[in-house]
Amino acid sequence: MAPETEPTVCIATVVAVHGVKGQVKARLEVDPAELPDTVGPVTLVDAHGRAFPAQLTEFRHIAQGVLLHVAGYHTPEAALVLKGIEVHLPETELYELEVDDEGSDLPLPAVEGYRVIDAVHGLLGEVVAVEPRADQPLLLIVSQDRPGVEILLPWHPEIVVTQDIDAQTLRVNAPPGLIELYLTGA
Repeated sequence: MAPETEPTVCIATVVAVHGVKGQVKARLEVDPAELPDTVGPVTLVDAHGRAFPAQLTEFRHIAQGVLLHVAGYHTPEAALVLKGIEVHLPETELYELEVDDEGSDLPLPAVEGYRVIDAVHGLLGEVVAVEPRADQPLLLIVSQDRPGVEILLPWHPEIVVTQDIDAQTLRVNAPPGLIELYLTGA
């Protein structure tokens, strides 16, 4: 009798090879807020439903999904075989989404303590809280250069471009004028 396996959930599907080090782009299949903040063991499932264990050494959010690196795939040619593969995690490793008073899901990212780096302004500061909102959460950032100045930035894929879990940084493209509004006090 085969041992029972823990139920898994497909968190991403590999769509393309990226770069020269064997990284791949993947489409997220779950809400990003449900994902744990660490890389580690996963199950890869091919088109025939065959599952095999693997180790993720990189997992970071990009504008159109996530960027992954699976241990053992160090070249684009090797990573090409991963196209179409599903990446699964045990159900128990996914976070439950919080629910507000109206019952809607709040995708609350676990990014408190992350440094926020804007494409134009450089290092903005550190995320001290994530403020839930019905439409989208807001990052509360304490300014690096201006003590006492707080910046609110929407958690949106067009604004938060990448999330580097290992370095605990967020790379952002703040809307034009937003940062100036906070820093100049206008």
